Amino acid sequence: IDQLKHRLNKMEEECKLERNQSLKLKNDIENRPKKEQVLELERENEMLKTKIQELQSIIQAFHSRDEAQTQYSQCLIEKDKYRKQIRELEEKNDEMRIEMVRREACIVNLESKLRRLSKDSGSLDQ
Repeated sequence: IDQLKHRLNKMEEECKLERNQSLKLKNDIENRPKKEQVLELERENEMLKTKIQELQSIIQAFHSRDEAQTQYSQCLIEKDKYRKQIRELEEKNDEMRIEMVRREACIVNLESKLRRLSKDSGSLDQ
């Protein structure tokens, strides 16, 4: 009888283990994603990939715009620098013209004095 009791207990234990495994398998099967869920997740995945590509394109466009704005700013800075150089050269040109006019006036003055002196010395010689 003891042996039978022992054997019965052992069989009940094995049966309990089998039942637990069976319940776990049943749960796993029930919790497995349905075909519709898998399809929905795949569609969502594709949609998200497309959205990522769109966002990357937008980011690239922003980078390109920023680069163009930086180049434009550099061009404006260079343009201002060249304008300043032109103003400085024009001022120097004006100063040099004024100096040239002064020197020409001085030459005319000296030539006039020389003619006068030549006349005066010519009239003294006679």
